[in-house]
Amino acid sequence: MSSTYKMMLLWVVFYLCSNIVYSQTESIFRNDFDIRMENTNQRCGLGAIPDNEAYDSGGCKHLGWQESDIILGLVQQYRSTHNLPYLTTAWERIQVVLDLRDSERGVFDYKNRSRPLWRNVSYQFPKGLLMSQTDEYNHIHNTSGQGMSEAERSSFSYHWIVHTGKILLPIILFSETIYSDKELYGDDLWIERAKLCLEATRAGVDEHMRGDDPQWVENRDIGYFQYEAAVISKVRSGEWESPNLKYTPNIPYNMQNIFGSVLVHLHLTYQLIGYEQDSALFKMYAEKLAKYLKNGLVEVSTEPGKSRYTWKYHSNHADPAEDASHAALNIQFAKLCYDNGIIFTYDDMQKFASTFKHMIFHSDGLQVKHLVDGTMKFGVSPGKYRGTMGRWVDLADIDESIFIMCYEIYSEGISSVYTSSNMLKAFQSLSND
Repeated sequence: MSSTYKMMLLWVVFYLCSNIVYSQTESIFRNDFDIRMENTNQRCGLGAIPDNEAYDSGGCKHLGWQESDIILGLVQQYRSTHNLPYLTTAWERIQVVLDLRDSERGVFDYKNRSRPLWRNVSYQFPKGLLMSQTDEYNHIHNTSGQGMSEAERSSFSYHWIVHTGKILLPIILFSETIYSDKELYGDDLWIERAKLCLEATRAGVDEHMRGDDPQWVENRDIGYFQYEAAVISKVRSGEWESPNLKYTPNIPYNMQNIFGSVLVHLHLTYQLIGYEQDSALFKMYAEKLAKYLKNGLVEVSTEPGKSRYTWKYHSNHADPAEDASHAALNIQFAKLCYDNGIIFTYDDMQKFASTFKHMIFHSDGLQVKHLVDGTMKFGVSPGKYRGTMGRWVDLADIDESIFIMCYEIYSEGISSVYTSSNMLKAFQSLSND
């Protein structure tokens, strides 16, 4: 038997086994999505958001890193199943999220602006507020803004582009879904909801790109985001302290690129409703941002004729590689660009897939490598980023083995009542990939 024939036979066996796994696991993960939706809602869904007075103790962080994944899972589950209750539930949650914008709550940021965004008081601090790294951790994760007056909170409130991107992504996808759905497109009520979500997304995006202190920078054929000039000044003068702002002026890749995913969906949504000029504008933004990310990728050879990508958390970051959790936000953007003919190629996707397969995935399923170069962080649990690996499932249609790997990660020793919102999003992806 020739080596070529053996390889063909092995591929056929793998393909058939993959299809068996898909058919067996699809219903399992779809049922688990519903179970986990209820459990996640109890633990970290809308019921966990405090009232307006206490919102700043963690509300924006909650919306950006938990609630957004819940809504995104619901919208994508509708796109896969056309089961309308998923979309109805997503709409109910979107309404609450939009009501929590600063402009709706009547609160202000450090420049006395009340914007259609979600302010944050946990990633930046007035000088002298923190005495140690422990204080810093507690401030970010537990007590941000508590015990302070509204004026004090406003004085160092800031709108992080990563939170805006995470929150707006399911909202613009909700709008795009309705405009692309033949049945819903003919329903005035759903069209009104789609219009509201499109307008809310555009308003939020414009605040970052065209506001009084615009963050978007173009340099010939590339584009990228920087922190607001006033914030850069506060950090450099020592008025504000923040580990997240020390690599100014440019914003970390993952923070920019989750916002970039919103830009791509704005392009697609405007295209659906015939707004060609707006569609072209946001496609151009996405192209320039995609080029900026691609310029930051480092190609590393894995074996003759094959290679993978690695990259830093930030272009000026001291660490050699980004963590696998945040890195996946770049993957989501790059894959979305590839799917819509923007900058990234099939060869790029194969190199990203190789990064996951050879550098991140661990054969026992109970741990994953911390960084995209395959290294581990000292003193950090091997399973720290395991729950976020569902963000990489998008690459399964480039390399089917990634589906199998993610299936192993999520099926090995994880309770059926696990309530992470990342897990919820992962099970949605696995149930329909």
